[in-house]
Amino acid sequence: MGSKATYLKVKLKKYRFYILFSPIILNSIFNFLISFQKIFTDLNIFNLISTFLFFIFLFIIGLNIKESLNLNSISFGICNFILSFFILENINILFNLKLNFSSVIYLNLISWILIFLLKRNDTSLLFFLITSSTFLRVFHYFFIEKFEVNQNIRVDAVYFIEFSKLISEKGYLFSIENNIFIGYSQFSSYLHSIFHYLNFFTNDFVYFRSTTNVLFFLSILLIFESTREFSNKILGIILYICLTLNSDWLNFVMIDSLMSEGIMNYLFAALVFSLFKEENKRLSFFLFGFLIFSKQFYIALILLSLLIFIINRNYRNFAIYLASGYIFKTILYATRLKNLEPDHHIRQIDIQDTFFDLLLFRNLKIENILLIFKNLAQDRPFTLFLVIMTLLYLINLKTNNVYELNYFFFLIFINIILVLLLYISVWRFMELESPIRFILNLYLIKFIFLTKILDTFKKEI
Repeated sequence: MGSKATYLKVKLKKYRFYILFSPIILNSIFNFLISFQKIFTDLNIFNLISTFLFFIFLFIIGLNIKESLNLNSISFGICNFILSFFILENINILFNLKLNFSSVIYLNLISWILIFLLKRNDTSLLFFLITSSTFLRVFHYFFIEKFEVNQNIRVDAVYFIEFSKLISEKGYLFSIENNIFIGYSQFSSYLHSIFHYLNFFTNDFVYFRSTTNVLFFLSILLIFESTREFSNKILGIILYICLTLNSDWLNFVMIDSLMSEGIMNYLFAALVFSLFKEENKRLSFFLFGFLIFSKQFYIALILLSLLIFIINRNYRNFAIYLASGYIFKTILYATRLKNLEPDHHIRQIDIQDTFFDLLLFRNLKIENILLIFKNLAQDRPFTLFLVIMTLLYLINLKTNNVYELNYFFFLIFINIILVLLLYISVWRFMELESPIRFILNLYLIKFIFLTKILDTFKKEI
């Protein structure tokens, strides 16, 4: 009897986190069974194969870069690859090299192939890369007419399609100079255009689902690499799949639209993870700094991170690499792009007036905070996930005060605070559904955060 009780206790302790999150998992399974026929009917197998082939292509590239640059994760290798196009494009603009969109892509691809050849004696990974690229091209050549053009376009995403089309067909410089929203960031649209070109090798931008659906598999890979503990890998991946696919809204925003949340969630989470995972911190801080070209909330988080790392003596030496993106952007807009506004949303805000409104509690709609949280709570599984994740962090904080975890929590917490401050002051009269999008800026990083919490959890709850 005692042995059975001990056995049961050991099993409960081993799987206690699965039990804790079981309502989310069971809810997702139940909804899947109810909607199985519709899901099966709507599934486009050609899109699924295309998405997976594109993921394999990026995976092998990431693996090649990981081995060539002695990195610690494939996901960071993929981030190096993705951002290298954007960095080269901006160098092209700064020095007026007049390379078109396709030329930048081919120049970058050739540069990476040369790095692979120079850095590695074993060319087997390069062979796999060529093979995966060939499979992708051949499959698209024979089955492109079977692909499903993504019609899941809502009002918020219309201009993202126009951005990507302009970038693909006329170039990034032309697109930002003829922006329908002066100063609006086209960082994510440029990366979507890169994904489309690498996938289909054409400048004629048509939004096939695999262009962004690949982020689903890339996110799973990132969660898998975020921890060494296998059971935590699986739990993190299961929760990500359940929450993302169980919600039409999360599915749309994260993996099935050209809105910036999907690609930015992936890059931000992967690069924040790399700040602590990678031994080559100069490179990880350097690339993280280039997210300054993205949207206002990410810009704020990067600038706040810069201050945090300057204060921390263990990371102070890397702060200059984090600041390099800001310095580059400042030089770019002070020279070649001096006639353009660098930030669309900042122009709409009277910063001094807003600061004193918040300081003196004037002209504020405090009740918007409650309404925003009510809207957030409509997705009950995701809300439950947030509550459990936060409680686990606070409980674990008593015995495991880990700087990395504290930084993750700071990012998540301060992002929510920034959203709330904006919507009780400057944007107090706007609709209150869009704040949920901004809270989801750090959706993917929450799963990395959770696996890190579980890794350091020492006591039984």
